[in-house]
Amino acid sequence: MALVSIVIPTKNRAQYARWTINACVTLGDQCEVVVADSAADDSLLNTLRECGLFDKIVYVRTSPDFSVVDNFNEAIRHASGQFVTCVGDDDIVTSAVMDVANYALKAGVEAVTFSFPLTYWWPDFVHRRRGTFDAATIGASAFAGAIKQLDPRRELKRAAAKLGTGPQNMPRIYAGLIRRSLLERIEHKYGALFGGVSPDVYSSTLLACECRTLIHVDYPVIVPGLSGGSTSGTSSNGTHLGKLRENSHIAPFRNLIWDERVPEYYSVPTVWSFSMLKALERTDKVGLANFFNLYLKCALYTRGYGKDIRVPFKAYIRRRNFGMIVDVAKSALAEAGYVFGAVWRRISERMSGSQFLRYDSFENSKEAADRIEKIIAERPFAGAESVTRMSAVDSNV
Repeated sequence: MALVSIVIPTKNRAQYARWTINACVTLGDQCEVVVADSAADDSLLNTLRECGLFDKIVYVRTSPDFSVVDNFNEAIRHASGQFVTCVGDDDIVTSAVMDVANYALKAGVEAVTFSFPLTYWWPDFVHRRRGTFDAATIGASAFAGAIKQLDPRRELKRAAAKLGTGPQNMPRIYAGLIRRSLLERIEHKYGALFGGVSPDVYSSTLLACECRTLIHVDYPVIVPGLSGGSTSGTSSNGTHLGKLRENSHIAPFRNLIWDERVPEYYSVPTVWSFSMLKALERTDKVGLANFFNLYLKCALYTRGYGKDIRVPFKAYIRRRNFGMIVDVAKSALAEAGYVFGAVWRRISERMSGSQFLRYDSFENSKEAADRIEKIIAERPFAGAESVTRMSAVDSNV
């Protein structure tokens, strides 16, 4: 059995996936690479065969009609490692994943989240304000390698109170690391790990309900890749917004019944909220959700959808009544904390003299991965040198 399974769901993106897969297979025999390809043609399959990569991975051909959730669920069924991570087909996994997995195994840890001090921007990345300035570069900020134990139940409450803001510090399999025994426990109790219309937030919610030991590691184990066609890329250039039923991401979800409490248009806050709510319903914890925070996020960051926001908001007022006062206070404090935190981080970085470094001219994630390995070799992950067994938390929220 492999120590780590790296799961890469992909669709019609062979130009990115081939390089990311190539980088992953160099991580050693204890690393299993699972690729779930739901493309409309055999472009990636043919490329993997031509490059000699096909025999080094677990390749799963899934239906072109699959939604992203279907593809994630099918992909994870073929992973056999003691720990599993899912990454985008334009992301980078560094060799440190093996060190962290060994540490988690010895310390009895079920879930690991990471900081993301390094980022790789693909050559086709375009920002709505910065244009192509970041294209084909690696950006690096400071990281300490520190390990911090978190309470998954507390993180679930915090994320639900910030409905519309994503997984926050909940355990995550997408760009995180999860022990197989935890995945099996969730499958036995709830069924499929992925659901809603956003696999990362839905799965994080289920994981937070069942996880017993969670740590956060400040180290570049997974490096986000931002390509022109990725979700992150479209979000950065301002095109990750529009009518729900006309969106290519939503189209494969046939017979989708949208939650009337969530504004019905496609955006980051609405997609995340819908998916979290479906998981909270599955675990009987919808009462944790702060709907006002969702409506505030929509009003502040997705302009032009006032009519779509007003209908569920009015229903929320009638439903919540005086309890809305508490929700408003929590949301205001959360948003103020977010803004203050962002400003404070910039001030602290300048005061401490820490610098943001940029490395130029990387045509694909394999070239970027090779350079990143040299960067982290200068500051190797030290956690494995001293293992402290983590204490489990109570499973009740």
